[in-house]
Amino acid sequence: MYWSLRNAYQEKQSLNNIQSRLREEPSDFNDLTVLGGFLDNHDNNRFLNINKDWTSLKNALSYLLFARWIPIIYYGTEQAYAGGKDPDNRESLWPNYNIQHLMFEVRY
Repeated sequence: MYWSLRNAYQEKQSLNNIQSRLREEPSDFNDLTVLGGFLDNHDNNRFLNINKDWTSLKNALSYLLFARWIPIIYYGTEQAYAGGKDPDNRESLWPNYNIQHLMFEVRY
């Protein structure tokens, strides 16, 4: 599902990619409730490295949080880290963590 989400939200391809993948999953996995979903990971460029649009990232995160899998958020996504290839996608989180960052900020 990672590649389907990446294609749809990072590369602005059709959301039908996600729908198609969701239809395929039951034949690929016995228990869909134990699958994890993620947008960023240490093996690939971060979301914002490919697509600088924060709105796309927020939309993708919203989908990730409410989809049928266990949401996994790679550290630094909430800080809008935009690292490229390894090791640039493993930016140090501490002591740079900013709870005032617009991606992290909680609004009431």
